[in-house]
Amino acid sequence: MIRDDIQMLSSALALDEIGLYRADTANNQLNMDMYFRLPAAQKRRIERLPEALRPIRTASAYLICSRLSALSGLDISEIEFSYGPYGKPYCRDTNISFSLSHSGDLILYALGRRPLGVDVEYIRPVKSGLIPWLCSPEELEYLSGSGDEAALRRFFGLWTRKEAFIKTRGLSIADIRKLHFDFLDGSPVFPNGRYYFERLELGEKVCAALCIE
Repeated sequence: MIRDDIQMLSSALALDEIGLYRADTANNQLNMDMYFRLPAAQKRRIERLPEALRPIRTASAYLICSRLSALSGLDISEIEFSYGPYGKPYCRDTNISFSLSHSGDLILYALGRRPLGVDVEYIRPVKSGLIPWLCSPEELEYLSGSGDEAALRRFFGLWTRKEAFIKTRGLSIADIRKLHFDFLDGSPVFPNGRYYFERLELGEKVCAALCIE
């Protein structure tokens, strides 16, 4: 079973007509009803995945296609995607932007008329080399100014903002290293005012972020 809830998490989202949603998958079993309702191309993509990934990817694809169908007037079977050079998906024949992320059994996704990106991560231990790879020296200093548990939360807060940004832009994962956030009182300020960032509160052990261009 999947619980799919709308989350209007800030006045900025309402003004920008951004629909932000979360879904929790109650088990790790493939929902065949969802699978059979997907467009043929999405079924083929899921069939190529390892079996363990198919349930969450099926649920993710169905939720996105259902929302796109409601917004565009297209039947779910008529939804077609094209992909940018680094894999960012676009819905053909519409001006609807969307983004999806999942971590564990949690799915986060957003749709709107402006370029956007979302990312969600359960807070968990990470390999020692990942943090210096991802962060600039200034960001490392920001992370080191707290205890281990708080530093890990700060790290995932930073990671999700960077991931949301590269999804908005359709960049590659390698570009994440080129991004730098300046921190004032713990809040990220991106140097380019074109982009709005929202930290999303989805639970004590979860970090999530939205980026809107």
